[in-house]
Parts: sequence; structure tokens; C-alpha cells
Amino acid sequence: MCHFVEYGGHRTLLLVIRAINGGMVLRSYIETYKDLSLERVRKILRNYYDVKNATELYQSLASICQGSKETPQEFLMRALDLRQKILFSSTQDQSEDTLVYENDHIQKLFLRTVETGLQDENVRIRVRGYLRNPTISDEELILQVNNAVSTENERVRKLRNQNLPKSAQVSQVAEKAESQDKILKTLEALKVEVAQVKSQLKDINQETEQARLPNSPAPVDTRNQRRNTPPKCLQCQTSGNDKCSHCFICGSDNHFAIECRQNRGKNALNSRRLPLRGQK
Repeated sequence: MCHFVEYGGHRTLLLVIRAINGGMVLRSYIETYKDLSLERVRKILRNYYDVKNATELYQSLASICQGSKETPQEFLMRALDLRQKILFSSTQDQSEDTLVYENDHIQKLFLRTVETGLQDENVRIRVRGYLRNPTISDEELILQVNNAVSTENERVRKLRNQNLPKSAQVSQVAEKAESQDKILKTLEALKVEVAQVKSQLKDINQETEQARLPNSPAPVDTRNQRRNTPPKCLQCQTSGNDKCSHCFICGSDNHFAIECRQNRGKNALNSRRLPLRGQK
């Protein structure tokens, strides 16, 4: 929507109607009126484009801040545009639900919004003194914001060049090369150890296969040998006699171990379960 300036005359009104960027239907609708004032054209256009009232614009100005992809200059111009729309709507709208805002109050709100909405802290510090002045002109404020942004960009560029020396880059490259050499040496040592482990596993597998061949002697079971060997008495064990005919409990040759009286005394549980006549 365009802001209109009254120059008077029917010819100026026709030029305004022809400059409307709306559809052909809206233009044809306005051109059909014979006696149409500029004030009425403003109202028709404001209602057609659903322009926000002064209260809605006031809330927008109080809550805006600089966007992530927006420069401080663009944010300042956006705030200036909202301020002018509030002042224009406050004076043009004559409805009962429209509030009328004073110029001084809107100016203070605008300066407060710019100060709290800037993202860069350094730029905000540089222009804070100008934003505290309610009588500052728009041209002076735009100039000071441009100067602050230019100074901050120059400072950041100098610090960036100072924090990236060439010697530091060379040392970093040397450290990376040393770390790569250590990694390669470690890998070579691991390869050698893996080859040794594989060789040992191969030898073990070969021995296992040879043990499984049918011509290979069967392993001797020493447990069966110990079971088949008859018990011996202490005397035969000492003398090395393989054929013992004595009682291996007491060493007597008059009876065997099953008839030994000493064996009866050791097996107390069996003796308890015998009847009294058996014990006699």
C-alpha cells in the first residue's frame, strides 16, 4: 500500500487511482466513482489490504528484534518503518477502538526497541548513547549505526588475522605427521603379533590332526591301570613284591582283608546294623 500526500485537484486523484498495484477489479471499482475524495480512497485501500491498526503495530514494534540473517542497518530500518506506520495509523483512523499514541511516547518505544533488539553487543554499546537521546534525528541515528557496524567489522577482521599465525599452522601440521607415524608403527607391530598367533594356531591344529589319525597310538588310561592293580599290604609295598597274599589291612597271612577284625572295627556303621547275636 502507498502513502498518499494531498496536492489537491481531481487530476492528482486520478493519478493515484491509476498507480494502485491491486487487481484490475479494485481499480475498476474505484474509477467508477465520480466524486471520490483522497481520504475515501485511503480507507478503501486500507480495508482491502487489511492493514494493521495502530494497536497491533504498537505491539509489533515493542516485540521485534534483529533476525539471524538481518544486519543492524536492516533491523533499524524495519523499526523506523513500524514507527512511522503507528504514527500514521494513529492520526488517520477515527474508529472508537483505535488508540491515539503521542509522538514522544512512540519515539521512546522505538529507541528502546532498537537498543534491546540489536544482537551484537559491541554495536549496541557504541550506539547506546545516541539511543538514549529522544530528540535524535533519523538521519543521525542511521549514520551512527553504520559507523558502529563498520568499526566492529574492522576490529573483528584484525583479530581474526592476529589469531591465525603461520607458525601455529606449521606446528599443527608437524604434530599431525608425528601422530600418523606413531599410528603406522603401532599397526606394523600389531601385524607381526597377529602373524605369530596365526603360526602358533597352525602348529596346534597340525598336532591335533596327527593325534586323530588311526595309526597313532591310543592314549593310555592310567585310571584303569590303578583300578586293576590289587591292593598290597605295607610290607609288600615296602619290599616291592607285586604278588601280595597277605591281609593288606593288618599284614597277616592267615586271613584276607574281608575277614580282618581290624576292618570290622573301622566299619562302625555296618556293625551297628547287625543284630546282637551277630555281634557276639
